[in-house]
Amino acid sequence: MIFHETDFLPDNYFDKLSLKTEYLYKLSKYEDGIMHRTDFDKSLTEDNGVYDKEISRQYCKRFRFWCNGDDVWDETVQFFGVDVERSLIKVKEYLQEKGWKNIKLSNIWFQYGDQETHMHRHHDGVIHDAEYKNCFTSMIFTHREWNDDWGGLFHIDQVESLNDTQHFSPTPNSLLMWNRDHPHWMSPIVADCPLRMFLGMSWYEK
Repeated sequence: MIFHETDFLPDNYFDKLSLKTEYLYKLSKYEDGIMHRTDFDKSLTEDNGVYDKEISRQYCKRFRFWCNGDDVWDETVQFFGVDVERSLIKVKEYLQEKGWKNIKLSNIWFQYGDQETHMHRHHDGVIHDAEYKNCFTSMIFTHREWNDDWGGLFHIDQVESLNDTQHFSPTPNSLLMWNRDHPHWMSPIVADCPLRMFLGMSWYEK
């Protein structure tokens, strides 16, 4: 299941979240995650997010807030304050309106993309042994402008079909969310341009 909404936050919420994301870039660190591939299907190419047949790489700058528990809402809000809380409330309400009445927050992070970034084809794991249909990754793009000629588009496959890929521009103030078993990847950023920024969130319900 894939959800996409534009103009997701009210303008004043988005402005504050964008400023927060810019500030936290100063505290972000490079992460270089390597997952060894088990899928060597010859039909998987760069068009499907595969840039190396043996590994899937995620290399980017992130600022993470590590906390533990079944629901990290309170710790997250205490740490980040009202500008992040208001955005979390909007996403939680969105999921509740879609039917996940008892949805819980598992993790958040701020992520930054430039020409050095790699985000190869991968899928995310389940959270606390919940079913994939009740586990979500979501993001709100927080940069203020984007031109698709710069690259950095997001791609998500339907789980059961390589021939049903949805493509999303990282439009400022858009929400993108998917069940965590959907393979996804990001096209390389090909121009010297503003940072591609987003607030990432993980959610689950048991």
